[in-house]
Amino acid sequence: MRNLSFFLGAFLLLDGVFGVEEVDVTLIVMEGDSVTLKPHTVIPEDDSAQWWFGGNIIAQMNKAAGRFSTSEGDDVGFNGRLNLDHQTGSLTITNSRTNHTGLYKLKIWTTVQTLHDIFSVTVTDSGLSPGAVAGIVVAVLLVLAVAGVIYLRWKISKLKTPEDVVENNGTNDPLKDETANSDDIL
Repeated sequence: MRNLSFFLGAFLLLDGVFGVEEVDVTLIVMEGDSVTLKPHTVIPEDDSAQWWFGGNIIAQMNKAAGRFSTSEGDDVGFNGRLNLDHQTGSLTITNSRTNHTGLYKLKIWTTVQTLHDIFSVTVTDSGLSPGAVAGIVVAVLLVLAVAGVIYLRWKISKLKTPEDVVENNGTNDPLKDETANSDDIL
């Protein structure tokens, strides 16, 4: 009996009875990117749906009445960044920000039942601005160019000239001196 009650308790917990919500889709995007949340089902023509974020309705649609709205999202910080696909019910967040991180819930009312989709969206900070990245790239290329010039100058300075060869081979030793005359040998 104890195993059966454990099983039922675990099932109820996973099913969301105790406030734990099962996430259907997890998405991670970089700040500034767009992210599209796609429902698992097509929203029928005579049904309606609402998108929720942080306890607030951010978009809604009533296909039968031809009403589609994302203006609710402006009140909670989306400021024109939401696009609602009138055919599929997909919600696109353009130019995402880190404060858009969280759970997005889609509630679909059909003539038969109410459906739910839950999306977990994480918007990560891109770290550096594009200008900072460009500056770093230019600085690295400049350092590499300077290092290359220094290396080539060092390498050229180590090359032996014909005078160096004569001096290093020892002009007093006719066997080592390649420029010596055969008359000088004897």
